[in-house]
Amino acid sequence: MRICLLTRLLLVMCLLTLSGTGLQAQVHEGDARPAVASAAIVAREAADDASHANAGVDLFEAPLVPFVPPPDPLAGMHIASSPERSADFVVLISIDGLRADAVTPANHTLARLRNEGTWATDAMTIHRSTTLPSHASMVTGVDLPVHGMAWNAYRPSQGVVRFPTMFRVARMAGLATTMVVGKNKLRHLVDEGGAENFIIAGRGCDQIVSRASTVLRTGGPGIVFLHFADTDQAGHRHGWMSQPYLAAVEHADQCTERVVDTLSHRAGGLARVLLIVTSDHGGHRRSHGSASEVDRHIPWYAWGGAAARDTRVTRRVNTQDTASTILSALGLPQTPGIEGRPVVEALHESGSAALAERTTRRRGARTARAAPQH
Repeated sequence: MRICLLTRLLLVMCLLTLSGTGLQAQVHEGDARPAVASAAIVAREAADDASHANAGVDLFEAPLVPFVPPPDPLAGMHIASSPERSADFVVLISIDGLRADAVTPANHTLARLRNEGTWATDAMTIHRSTTLPSHASMVTGVDLPVHGMAWNAYRPSQGVVRFPTMFRVARMAGLATTMVVGKNKLRHLVDEGGAENFIIAGRGCDQIVSRASTVLRTGGPGIVFLHFADTDQAGHRHGWMSQPYLAAVEHADQCTERVVDTLSHRAGGLARVLLIVTSDHGGHRRSHGSASEVDRHIPWYAWGGAAARDTRVTRRVNTQDTASTILSALGLPQTPGIEGRPVVEALHESGSAALAERTTRRRGARTARAAPQH
């Protein structure tokens, strides 16, 4: 396993050196660094893969197959944001590897979000509970057979996610989209016309929040995605629910507090802001990736002026519902073929009522079209 991983590392480094190109031309680094991943980043991620393998992690490596682009479900669509939308500005925080039961009242900010806003108590990620496939479902609203991301490492030759992300839908409506992440392999989530700004800020959530502070404070209507990697690292190195892991959870809580504080100082306040905090997977011992509940049960909180207050959602919420909920909050149409469903209970009453009314009208129109003609 170690020899294979080292061989893969050397091959990727050679390809990057020779090609000098990234996955997509539209991927930009926020600090004007080259779009191609540095050798240090690739080496660090290969080392992580090695440590995951030593911990017994199944990386779910898919064979390299020729990429055949599927039909584009957004082709020919004109997309605009509805004036009935709940939010103008949505922030999605993914705390990598955060188990739902790892959040306690001692984590003051996360506890505040779930107590003041909406808390989905039975939220689950996909059965392939690893970072890249799970995040692909989170931002597209479809499961692995549709988005096609069956691998969990940076593989430039495999291209990008094969179903439109919520970032692409937002950009088609003229909204801004930014991703600030802690893992280079998340480049695979930048589809053509998707995230406008993609920034690899470092593994620590402090670095992520610092790099995102300006857009959080002054950004215009759109989506900001933040990825905290600390908890996942601690889980693989020390074990899920170990003391170092719980310390990483507390650190992520403090970083989330910084995000909340920054959003509170926006010029328009929190009235049109929706913050969703969730995770890509849980974990057990020093591993994850199974279909067991301990690997799949994730936190899911919605907070801000655009979120419903003091609400518990006890029905099943899937990670695919995250993209669907964000599209709905921004007054955007659901991507044709999307599998997720909006968590309407999480949206502010006026926005969720408008969404329910639009859904009812669409269903009525479909029923009328399907009725036999006499």
